[in-house]
This record gives sequence, structure tokens and C-alpha cells, in this order.
Amino acid sequence: RIYCASMWVRLANDHDLEVIAGVDAVAGVDPDRIRTLVSQSIAHNGCWIAGHGDLPEGYLVLLRRHVFGRDFVSLVAVKSSARRRGLASILFQAAESSAT
Repeated sequence: RIYCASMWVRLANDHDLEVIAGVDAVAGVDPDRIRTLVSQSIAHNGCWIAGHGDLPEGYLVLLRRHVFGRDFVSLVAVKSSARRRGLASILFQAAESSAT
């Protein structure tokens, strides 16, 4: 887990699936499609969650070796109430630190 001021970021696990689906609830994206993508990325250590306080407020999905053998950020989402506070930046930093 990485901490920056009051923010934290960590790799997601299967227990985070419902919370992650809730982050994207207002985006109009099919929740089952998000769950499938996130579940696959969790299995390959390619999904990070971040937040302020106890609950995740954003996530990033990294597809391993997806584009010309390189990792590719497929999806980033942050709850509207948590935007403009650096969550996406800390998610990208975490993904970049483990990218190939």
C-alpha cells in the first residue's frame, strides 16, 4: 500500500469487486462488463484501487503486455465526489511503477 498525504493506493483483490463496480455506477457502463474486466485484471495483478479514508474512490485497470508487448491502461475511474484531489495521479504512479 502506498500512502500520499491522506490518500492510499493498493492492488485490488476479489473482495473489492463490488466497491469497484460502485465507482462506475453513474458512467452508464454495463456493470457485468466492468466486473469481468476488473476480475481478469485482478487475477493478473493489474488493478489498483485508491481512496481517502477507508473506502476506495477510484480504480485503474492495467492490461499486461497488451499493446506490442507493453502494458496498457485500459480504464481509470474516480467517483465524481473524489475528483480533482490526485487519486488518478496516484493510481497512474502505482501502475507505472509495476509496468513492463
